[in-house]
Order: sequence, then C-alpha cells, then structure tokens
Amino acid sequence: MSREDPSNLEFRGRDLKECEQFISAVNKHARAQGRLRDDQWIADLVAVCIAGDAMLWWSALNEETQGSWRLLQTAMLLRYRLQFAGSSGAEAENFVHWVRQRALDVGKHNDPHWPAELAAGCFVGSALRWYTSLDLRIRGDWDSLQQAIFVRYGQNIQDGPSLPTLPTPASAAAAPILHRRRVRGRIQVKREDDSRIYYLSKVLCTDPRYPGRVMVTNRDVEALEVEHEALDPFDDPLTILIPDNQLPGCDALGMQWSLADTAATFKFVDGPYPKLSD
Repeated sequence: MSREDPSNLEFRGRDLKECEQFISAVNKHARAQGRLRDDQWIADLVAVCIAGDAMLWWSALNEETQGSWRLLQTAMLLRYRLQFAGSSGAEAENFVHWVRQRALDVGKHNDPHWPAELAAGCFVGSALRWYTSLDLRIRGDWDSLQQAIFVRYGQNIQDGPSLPTLPTPASAAAAPILHRRRVRGRIQVKREDDSRIYYLSKVLCTDPRYPGRVMVTNRDVEALEVEHEALDPFDDPLTILIPDNQLPGCDALGMQWSLADTAATFKFVDGPYPKLSD
C-alpha cells in the first residue's frame, strides 16, 4: 500500500493481520496529507476503501462509528480478531496473552465475561469444535476458559530462557535435573472375589436414575484413556486429564465421594468400595 496514493488503500476484512496493516497504512497516508488529527476526514477516506465482506460489516455500523476514525478503528480491531486453531502450546500462550491485553486496553480486565465473549469469535478448526463442546459456564467465564485452554493445548509449552544466575562454586553439588513426562493409561477398578478386570468407561450412564454418571466396563474399547504429567524421579500426578474429547465438555477427571449415597454407589459399580490401581 502506498501512503501517497489512496487508490491503493483497500480493506476486505480477511483477518487481523490485514486489519492491522490497513490501519497502519491509513494513518501513514493521513499523516502524509497533514490530516492525522482530522477524525472525520480519515473516516470518509476509509469509507471508500472498504470492500467485500468488510463492506457488509461496515454498512451495519451506526452513523457515529462510520463517521469517526477513532471509533471505527476500535470497532475494526474488535471485529477482526486473532484466530486460534490450537496448533501448539505457544499459540495457546500467545492467544491468551492477546485476549488479556485487549481486555486491559479497554478497562475490562476485571470483567470475566467481556474477554470470554471476545475469545468466542476467535476459535477455528478443531479448536472451534473443542470450544463448542465446553460447558456453557466455562465458555462464559474467562478465568475458567483460559485454564481450559492451557489444560487442552498447553502440553507443548516450552519454558522461556532462564534468567542469568551467579556462577556456582566448583565444590557445590550439582542440582538434579528433573524431567517432566506425560503418562497415558486407563483407570482400573478392582472388585473383591472377582478376577475380571474393569476400567472406568468413556460411555456415560443413560439410566434416568443416574444420568451422565461414569460407569465401569470390562471392554477395552470402551475404557476411558487418561493422561497425567509426572516429574521424575517422583511419580505423583498433578492433574488427571481426559484427552481427545472422549467425554464432550470434560478435560480433567475429578472424584466426589458422598457417604450419604453409599447404597446407590454400591449398585452403580456393582460392588463395595472400588479400589483404583495404577
């Protein structure tokens, strides 16, 4: 785009990158013409530069926004957002940072709903399918949503460069290097006086008395696969994750035991007090 020739200025609304480049080019052209502070003049210029899908969006704006470059570029940056495809942990970090920065820019960083609404229009591809499977309460709360993003997509996040440290004396013992590893497996359920092997199932209960409850199964193909991160040489899992959207809307596994519901629990697992094994 040439800043001297306005005929080269065009915005079709493809993505955030095009939006940012267009705003920069418009500002450079306005400065070259001595009109950088002329809010309405720039808005009138932009009106003849918008084409394609962006024209449909611009036409639906109110007259005040159409006539003010300051309001219009804010609306553009909110409309043409960063896309999140869930390709890596680094992309997840960048996306969360971008949403948080936008919330800070407009004074909405303490509002859990505004960033969640901003993020809602950014998911594409498999990340969009994952997002739509989340519980409505997670989708509507930014604090919950960003944690869900890191649980689902943060496994490949690499730590940044270490800060400079003071030299270690030669006589000092070297600190052990701890390696974090991800372990995948199934949760086995044992019953007394029964030699068969059972697992937690990824097929939820359809009995109207216990809708949506997790069941046990002795079929490998129905077994729920879970993951956890272990820190060598320790083998204590921090969080048990449910990968690959095996249970729609569920990314982690928790357990709640109610002593008042023991009778139903006995019937549900078909035996007293199941014991979980590695």
